Amino acid sequence: METKFQVIASSWFQITEEILQKTGGKKGRSDVFPIPWKNETLLFCINNHDGSSIVPFLTYAMHVLQIEEENYQIHWKDAVILFNEWIMRSKNLDEAIKNIAYGYAHYLPFERCAIFRYSNIEEKGQGLFGYHFNDEEIRSIKENIDNFPSLYKSLARLNPANEALKNFQPMYFSHASEEFPYRYVQTFQLESVVVAPIYVPADGKLIGAAFLDRGPGKFFDVDSNTFAALLKFGQGAGELLSKFTEPEHWPSKDPLLSSREISVLELLAEGASTTEAAEALHLSEYTVRDYVSNIMKRLNARNRTEAAVKAIRLGIIK
Repeated sequence: METKFQVIASSWFQITEEILQKTGGKKGRSDVFPIPWKNETLLFCINNHDGSSIVPFLTYAMHVLQIEEENYQIHWKDAVILFNEWIMRSKNLDEAIKNIAYGYAHYLPFERCAIFRYSNIEEKGQGLFGYHFNDEEIRSIKENIDNFPSLYKSLARLNPANEALKNFQPMYFSHASEEFPYRYVQTFQLESVVVAPIYVPADGKLIGAAFLDRGPGKFFDVDSNTFAALLKFGQGAGELLSKFTEPEHWPSKDPLLSSREISVLELLAEGASTTEAAEALHLSEYTVRDYVSNIMKRLNARNRTEAAVKAIRLGIIK
């Protein structure tokens, strides 16, 4: 039966005496001994045993545990370095998104990662890529943030004058069914989920988020070191993505450019005129002009040249 202590003693002697009175009993011999632990001292009480043989073992065990904790702290810092080195090799936005998703799952204790961008104007999240998720299903998602109560409340507290904008925090949900719309919980078999912000701390700008878990139906906890790493990962990812293009100008992923539109884009990038593109694709010039107009609209481009340049930067064409 658990013993509850209500008396706080003012000295080691009094603490020891209190413990012995509470646990000693009449049948055996009790002993209390201290073990140093970080900046604290732990008191152990044993019955019917010689403490001289147990103290060295406990001291060694606590020492090993402290070394393991220190090594784990070093490990997450190394993970941040490796993650940043990995994503910096990205040559365009498409590669950056995929490398970021892979990096979250590879360098941290997660199995699946879905990258979403956030539109502050629309207050919506839009799927960009799924690693070990069904990528097509992730890309098809465009959801109002207010359908995720805790996320919505967290974002609602932020405003341009709020210092919290510079330090977005990851959010852990032990049971996704309590926070996420039912259709997503069922489709992706969600249990425990972490939502890690992707942002630019210097600008206080939220770009998006990484949704992370350890596989279908898996429950897990998240320790403080992982939370610290998630903050650094989010900053590195946000700074990289902001270099390629402004988030509000990212092309829509729903729907994607059609294969015919991509063919037109490739010809434009090679310097073909509308007439030449029409001849190469066996289309009318009128149809090609429609394709070009639609491409420019989806890529938020002012002209054909800018559309071709953006498409290359975004990894739509090479």
